[in-house]
Order: sequence, then structure tokens, then C-alpha cells
Amino acid sequence: MLKRLSVSNSINSNAVLGLILIGHLAIKLLSISSQCIWGDEAFSIFYSQQSLSELTERLTVDTNAPLYFYFLHFWIKLFGISEFAVKSLSILFSTMAAYFIYRIADRIQGIGMAITVSLFFLFSNLHFEYSHQVRGYSLICLEVSASFYFLLHYVQNWRIREIIWVCILNTLIAYTHYIAILTVVVQFGVIWFFKPDKANIKRVFLAYFTSFLLFCPYILVLLNNVPDDNFWLQKPGWIEFKYVVFKLAGNDHIFWFLFIPFTLAPFLLAKRIRPHIFKPELDSRLVLLFTCWFFVPIFIDFLLSLWKPVFLMRYLLSGSIGFLLGLTYLIWNLKFSRNIRLVVSGIYVGMFLAHFTTVYPPGEDWKGIAELLKSTDEDSTATFICASYKIRDLAYYYDRESFARDYKDIYESQRKKQVYAIADEKDFSEIMENNTFNKIHLILSHSEMSDPRHTIEAYLEQHEYVKCDEYGTGFNDRLLIYRPTSKPCYKLTELNKSEVENNCYTWIKTEYLNELNNSATTEYRLNTSLPRICDKKGAAFKKSVDGVLGYHINKTEEFSPCLKIKLPVDVIKVSYTADVAGHESNEAVLALVVESGEDMVFYKTHYLNGMLKRDSPGIFDFSSTIPANLPEDRVIKVYLWNPGKDDAILTNLSVRFWKSVH
Repeated sequence: MLKRLSVSNSINSNAVLGLILIGHLAIKLLSISSQCIWGDEAFSIFYSQQSLSELTERLTVDTNAPLYFYFLHFWIKLFGISEFAVKSLSILFSTMAAYFIYRIADRIQGIGMAITVSLFFLFSNLHFEYSHQVRGYSLICLEVSASFYFLLHYVQNWRIREIIWVCILNTLIAYTHYIAILTVVVQFGVIWFFKPDKANIKRVFLAYFTSFLLFCPYILVLLNNVPDDNFWLQKPGWIEFKYVVFKLAGNDHIFWFLFIPFTLAPFLLAKRIRPHIFKPELDSRLVLLFTCWFFVPIFIDFLLSLWKPVFLMRYLLSGSIGFLLGLTYLIWNLKFSRNIRLVVSGIYVGMFLAHFTTVYPPGEDWKGIAELLKSTDEDSTATFICASYKIRDLAYYYDRESFARDYKDIYESQRKKQVYAIADEKDFSEIMENNTFNKIHLILSHSEMSDPRHTIEAYLEQHEYVKCDEYGTGFNDRLLIYRPTSKPCYKLTELNKSEVENNCYTWIKTEYLNELNNSATTEYRLNTSLPRICDKKGAAFKKSVDGVLGYHINKTEEFSPCLKIKLPVDVIKVSYTADVAGHESNEAVLALVVESGEDMVFYKTHYLNGMLKRDSPGIFDFSSTIPANLPEDRVIKVYLWNPGKDDAILTNLSVRFWKSVH
């Protein structure tokens, strides 16, 4: 039997729990505005808004388990499909998971551990990010934490009510995410640590067998949708295994401070070592339970993925809860005074908080793409998107009305507005042969699945279209803008020119008007005729042995002159050009970084190694769309960085800010 330790009751546990839950809800709800819909979230919303019969029909031929989609369906019926509405459901599930995490800790150790692990969970960047995703991951965390809560309750008193709850919750787990079933397998294994008697052995077998029977009606659907060799995931290797373990610790920045004590704990339970480190009350069975909760699903999923590739960090997210609970349990059982344990807990909470952020650059910035399309739209403009299924992601922001109303005919309704979802080059060429466009927006997102050889881009170049702009709008997508060779890309009229001082250097600031769409553009160009205007140490401005005059960037002075300004909220794109010479083995990187306070909220890096020449500068031109969800106090920095010993010589740096059409 599991015995709860006696703890101080000077603080009302329920009152503390209430404050923690309010904190979870408040911080997460207030952060919704900084999150956008991307990835599989549009898929969840698109199908969950449909009728129950349509949703069920879709789920029977999909690799996703159904339960979360049904919850989301009824939630949408009540609150609609706005970002706040759909994300708040996941936040609610995450907050409910926080309730059970607190209760687990309070039951096995007391309020000190309960508060600590609750703060770990709240300030875990991993869990905070997924608590906002319109997917079933928060629901899984809720179900798994609740199931373990009732399991630990059961082995404490062996009452039948708790094992019934375990049975129900494990069934819900199976209907929420198939990989999470591995957690149920772990549960069935660890329950034997607590040595149930014969009567309870029967109950345990009956409970888990009942969960299996309740899932049986859906097993055929699962087997019919097992990923085949064309599934987007690949068989994992050691690198993927390390990455999953690294991420599931809950905070990238302090991984080793978290992972080492947790991993060493089972070995420190040896009789000769344990008395010197832990209190006598520490329950070895709980240490093993938390260790198995974290590691066993990872190992099993990794082995399964050698057969069918389903090894992905977010599929194993609930295991991170076992990690956080296990680490906190160890801290609160150290053989020190309570005050020292409080200090250790505070240090760990402080490390979580120091690296906590509520802003996560989206992998696909569909909100930014939609705003960019609207701001650059003209007559006879067509938008093409490849892969075709990403039309849902775009429509959510670009044409919300059609997304909600015309979901049965989303492809056709968008075609009428000259937004085409294209499957391949053949589909694209058929449209081009029957139409004439003055401007083309080509959105490439997951296009490696549909057009791995870039035949669409080649088609445009072969048919006298020129690429005017390229926007990197996220980590997984690009927006290319083409015009016929007979049409100008821009028509810029200079409005004003002046010299400004910025970050110890003089810059020539030029303001333009783009007459094609009445948008404003501001350019900052480094004034190399005035190399430096302050006493602060910086890169040397001199001629190289090959006669190239410029700023010498190397490991002694790693950073070039840097433009650092507050980024206006109406800027939709930043283009930046650097003229750089140097040895081809150079380690130079052209960087764009956006910061909010101490946090880096967006960045782009371009590695120049292998592209430089010693005797003449190469011109390196890049551009990036600024994500729409960044904080208003954002500051942008553009610079050249070179940590290597060989000089990178910067002869010119210019940055141009493109504003939206008003």
C-alpha cells in the first residue's frame, strides 16, 4: 500500500490549488493573441465544424483518433471558430491537467511538492506551447494525469471506485491518441510494484481488459489507417531519439539540470547510497513509476517506428508529466532540512521562469501570409498554393467566411476568387494555359511532398515570368511573387533622404513610395564613409591584403555594424543585403533577429560559408516576412556574425522595411 507522508497543513491546499488554476487560465488565455493557427490546427477546425455524420465519415479514414475532434465539434457549436474560441478548449484541458498534477503531488508528498510541480508545469515552454494548439495533446495530458491520479489513489486504499475511473480514463486515452496507449501499458506494468492481493489482481485485470473491450469497436478503423511507407514521417535514428528525450524534459535551456538527477535517481536507490542522499520516507516504487512513465513509452514507440514510422515528440507529450513529477519528488525527498528543499525548489522554478516565453514563432505563418496577400493584391492576380491541402490553412485567415460556410466546396469556392490549390506541375500548367495573370502569388508549403523537383518554379521561369520577391514566412513555407517580364516589379519614388545615427554608426535613411500599390518603404544603408562615431570597440575598417576595403569580422570581433531599431507594427517584410568578401571556408552568418525585452521572438540566419571570394565581395540578398503575432515592443537587429578565425569583410549592409498598404 502507498502511504502518504504527514505534511504541514499551515497552508490551505485547496486555496493554493485554486490560485494555481486561476494562474494557468489567466496566463494562457492572455497569451492567445500571440499564437496563430498553423500546421494541423486548421485541419482540426475545418473538419470539426462539420456535421457529426460528416466528421465521423472523415475520421474513419484518417490516422487521427476521434475523441478530441468530437469535443472540438461541440465546442465550436457553442463558441465559433475564432482563434480565441478554438484555442481556449485546449487551454481548459491543460488547466484541468494541472489540477490532477497538483493532486498527485499533494497525495504522495504534500503541498510543497504540489506547488513546485505545478509551477514547473505552468512555466514549461513545451507544455505552454502545446496548451494552445488546436489538437488533442492537452486532452491526452489531462486523461493521463487523471488516470495516474486514480491509479495512485487505488494502490493507497484498494477501493473499487478508483479502478473504475482508471478503466474509463484509459478507454478515453485510447480514443484520443493511439500512441498514448503506450502509457496504459506502462500503468499495467507499474501497478505490480505495489503488490496487490488476489482480489485486487482480479480487479486490475478486469479493468484493463474492459478498457480493451471498449476500444475493440475502433480497432478495425485503426488497423485500416496504419501509416504506410508513404507516410510523411521517416524511420527514426539515434538523433531523433535524443531530440525527443531532450524536448520532453520540458525546457531546452536547462535540460542537463533536469535530466541528470532524474536519470540517476534509480541508481541512487542502492542501499549504500540512498541513506546519504534521500529521506527514509522516499518510496522507491514511485521513483520507478515516474521513470517508467517517462522512458518506457519513448523506447516502445522508437522500436515500433522501426516498423512503422510514428516516432514524434508531441505524440509522447504526456510522458513529460511523469518526468516533472519524478524530478519534483526527488527534490522534496532530499536528506536536507525543509528550508533547503525550499531553496532547491525555488532555484529550479527560477530556472524555468528565467527561460519562460509566451511567444513561439510559428512554423507556418498563415496569418502573416494572408495579410501580405491582401496588402499586395492587384487586378489579375492569382494565388497558387502547393501542397493543395494547405488551402485550408490559408483560407482560415484569408477567407474565413468561405472556410466556415463553404467547407464542402472549399477548393471550388477559392478557385472562383483565383486562389488555386494545386497538386502538381500538370495541374498548375493547365490553369496557366487558360488564363493570363499580371501577378502571381506562389505559396510553397509542404511542397516537397507534391513538387519535390520544383517544376512549378521552373515552369514560370520558362514562360517569361520573373520572381520579384521571396518571403520566408515561417520555418516550413515560402511565398514567391512573380510578374511577367513585361511588367515592373516595383515603381519606387524617393520621398526623403537623411543621415541618422544608430548603434555607433551612421546610416543613410531613404523613404520611398511604391506607386504600384501606394505602400511605403524605408531603407537604411550603412554609410561606410564614416566608419565609426563612438569610442566603443568594434570591427576594424581597413583594406584586406586582396585590396577589399570594409569591416573585418572574425573571432576577435565577431559582430559587424548592426542596425538596431524598434520595428514598426505595419512592417510586413524586411529585405536585407550584405556585400561580403572572405575565404570560402569562412563561418560568416547574416542574421536577422527580433527581440522583445530579453526574449528572441523571431530570427532568420543565412550561412555564407562556401560562397565567399577573397578578392571581390559577393552580394547576398535575403528577405523575410515578419510574423503577425509578435509583441508590439519588438526590436529588430540585422548584422553579420563571424565566429571563425578567417576574416569576413563587410563592404555594404542595407536593410529595407516594406509596409502594408493602408
